[in-house]
Amino acid sequence: MKKPAITTCFRYARQTNVSDLIQTLDHCATIVTGNRRLARSLLQVFNREKLAEGYTAWPVPDILPWDAWLQRLWQEVIVCSQSTVTQQLLLTPEQEYFIWQKILAEQTSDAPLHATHETAVRLMEAWQILHAWAIPYKTADFDCNADTRLFRQLTVTFEANCRKNGWLSTAVLPEKLTERVRAGDLRLAYELPRELVLTGFEEWTPRQLSLLDALEQAGCALQWVQLSGQVGQIGKLACADSRDEVRQAAHWIRQRMQADPAASIALVVPELAAQREMICQTLDEVLIPQTLQPGQHDLARPYNLSLGKPLSRYPLISLALDILDLTASVVELPLVNRVLRSSCIAGGDREMNARALLDARLRESGEWNLDLQKLLANAARGGKPYSCPLLAVSLSSFIKQVGAARTPTSLGEWARRFEQWLKVFGWPGERSLSSEEYQVAQAWREVLKEFSTLDWVVINGESVDLSTALEQFRRMVSGMIFQPESAQTAVQVLGLFETSGLQFDYLWIMGLHDGVFPATPRPNPFLPLALQRRVDAPHASAQRELRMATTLQAESFCPENEIAHQSISTGLSAAANTTGRVTSVNI
Repeated sequence: MKKPAITTCFRYARQTNVSDLIQTLDHCATIVTGNRRLARSLLQVFNREKLAEGYTAWPVPDILPWDAWLQRLWQEVIVCSQSTVTQQLLLTPEQEYFIWQKILAEQTSDAPLHATHETAVRLMEAWQILHAWAIPYKTADFDCNADTRLFRQLTVTFEANCRKNGWLSTAVLPEKLTERVRAGDLRLAYELPRELVLTGFEEWTPRQLSLLDALEQAGCALQWVQLSGQVGQIGKLACADSRDEVRQAAHWIRQRMQADPAASIALVVPELAAQREMICQTLDEVLIPQTLQPGQHDLARPYNLSLGKPLSRYPLISLALDILDLTASVVELPLVNRVLRSSCIAGGDREMNARALLDARLRESGEWNLDLQKLLANAARGGKPYSCPLLAVSLSSFIKQVGAARTPTSLGEWARRFEQWLKVFGWPGERSLSSEEYQVAQAWREVLKEFSTLDWVVINGESVDLSTALEQFRRMVSGMIFQPESAQTAVQVLGLFETSGLQFDYLWIMGLHDGVFPATPRPNPFLPLALQRRVDAPHASAQRELRMATTLQAESFCPENEIAHQSISTGLSAAANTTGRVTSVNI
């Protein structure tokens, strides 16, 4: 691929402030951000400014994250172009994963489905890096080891399937859009904006630059801007261990909230995924301790986490998966116990005491493996204190429906059956759902819809059995990271590289030890290491990770900032922290 020319506006980002950036929207500009959180933040700022100006209604501003903007452009291409290229189906991430997994399974037919999951994820990542960074795709270069040869072989099959079935990978989307823009399928001021402002980007891939160069040649005015920060105070603090560190950060946040209730505060955590539960628990204890009291767990939190947790770990979804697991011919006692004790199925509250006695009876029997017919017989036994007629009705209908629907079928049909079986049990219950529970239930239904769309990419229209369909669906549910939406809060808990473009009044960055800052290189094993380093691909070398950390540090901690305090801990697990009172920090 010919290296795209870098226009002057993309050599360095122009510094600006939020007000000036928002004003570009009044001139019908389109703002494209590097992440979804920044897009939401700018939309909130725009709405607040319109309210402050006395408006009661206004047009929705054109603010989108990069991926959503690309998908919108592709929709415009489909509408405007007569080319057969636009008849391709743009694959969703789940559909693309499903294709990679099927191709991989054909090469490793003796491996179980769960064993190919991580491999398929890394294959998809390699495919995306290959295209985003325009890595030369020569057979000789990929003859390094067994992994790179396997990748080369699988990509040939993947591309052949895409051509045959009219599929389009999202990794190839920027290239296709560049071709369509250069072909004149998109017109300026109609499908293309007259002015495009990009913010929240730390670097550009070759494919992004090619697309932006094509847009500029088509007459679109481009700007790359970064929100400028102001000089504040910087301090450093060493703590005994990570728990002590989180507790000190929580107390510092509480002090800032009490001193300045209108302030925006950020807690930046490099290892947010690993420390999420500890951070939530500590912030609850310090900021809103009443949540520890019985019946108060659903109180609104004064903080918001950018990183959710797997959908399967929410109680309502865990119960739904347990109900579907009852389809096995023999089920284990703990699974039955969890279903019996739940209030999120039909009769859960009305038969609470009787079901507790039925649970105790099953435990006393000493049997670990149960069949549903025996459970039904106990629940339907009249005149007994453990009699559960409502449960018996649900169980009876469930057993009949499952028994009549065990033949292999399409994934879309399995999705319909899963939904029907949950309705038989009265999931998600008879009581009103909380806001979080409602959003979780909606997310579950979205996963069911996504699961149904896998039929569009099933090769040769093959049917699957119940166990395979349920395993595939469980993986989708477990792989979906979900965070319920909440009201705007003063405190944001973010990952280290999620703060690009965001601004806060106060900032605490924790966990800056040498194990995460700079990060350890993680080159993709399916791409030749020499090629990854030649194009400076993400995580390919220690030099790149050091440069990214240095850039982040330079943008976060201005050298002219005054050092507020510095302390040293003799603890073996001490971690260097940065706390600071900053006005408009730009990371």
